[in-house]
Amino acid sequence: MPGRAAATALTVVLTALLALVFIVPTAWYLLYLTFADRWWWLFVGNSLAPIMFMPVPMALLVAWLTKRRQLAAVGLVPVAIATMLWAGSLLPAKTDGPAVVDAQSTITVMTYNVMAGDNDPDAIVGAILASGAQVVALQELNGDVGLELAERLEATHPYYDLAPCPACGDWGSLGLFSAFPVEAVSADLGGPSTRNPQTTLLHHPRGDVLIVNVHNLSTPRFPQIWPEEITRAVTSREAVAVALVELVSSSEVPVIALGDFNTTERSGAYRTLVGQLTDTWRRAGFGFGSTFHGGPRASGPWRLALPAWLLRIDYVFHSRELTTVAVKMQPWSAASDHRPVSAVVAFRD
Repeated sequence: MPGRAAATALTVVLTALLALVFIVPTAWYLLYLTFADRWWWLFVGNSLAPIMFMPVPMALLVAWLTKRRQLAAVGLVPVAIATMLWAGSLLPAKTDGPAVVDAQSTITVMTYNVMAGDNDPDAIVGAILASGAQVVALQELNGDVGLELAERLEATHPYYDLAPCPACGDWGSLGLFSAFPVEAVSADLGGPSTRNPQTTLLHHPRGDVLIVNVHNLSTPRFPQIWPEEITRAVTSREAVAVALVELVSSSEVPVIALGDFNTTERSGAYRTLVGQLTDTWRRAGFGFGSTFHGGPRASGPWRLALPAWLLRIDYVFHSRELTTVAVKMQPWSAASDHRPVSAVVAFRD
């Protein structure tokens, strides 16, 4: 009898664990669809959603092998959700650009968060030149490094617009370097500082394009302050998204918005953006496109490190007057905790 009771208890525990593995990602998805980022803890769940699905295949196999057929059927629900969310990333890209590309009608752009405190311009110059990008938006750019880049890139990117933020330090400073003439534009997009997002008018031979360089507030890695700080960051990112969409709707020229948006595709801010803008990676990229390295674990019992390359938070968006030709993840340098992302966009005929 004791042995039978133990076996029964083990069966109940196993069934409960399998059910939990299937129910958690399903419940998360329903909450995400209904509420987006309404609560700080839901934002955390949205950002780390891939982790919830990782145990599902093994649990599904165990349910099938132990003849829990009904439970295995329940397990197909999170499988279907994961397929819907991520299978498209592993299918051949379908670009909306022209079959024959006229180089005179394209712009190659790149976004790169060079990481605050990186005072060595060599790696940044190397990444820019290796990418072949004609227009480069940098985030967390040290002011002195920005001026040195302007000198060293004079032959290839003679035009630039620097947007330092002395009150913010390197974290809030931005810069744009271009092979085409540029003109700083004043626009209040509700961001963290006066020129963040940074708006710059690009004078391309085919016509003007408004470039918006974004560096949204990040999510703190200290759980002790998550409720207040995540709520503040989410509110700021959503305000920027709304203002950016309104800018695109009223703009008389095409818009390219790129940068470190500090949020994943599973967010209310992202939903707002793709209602008006095209995400070049979703249009022409292959794979998950993760851009954030995650960084080492900080000291202290409550400080966390994200799994390496879990999140895609750096994007290149464009308005409907442009088309996506190609998008590429540039090689990672240990000098930064982000990968650069480059994209080729073309004017529509």
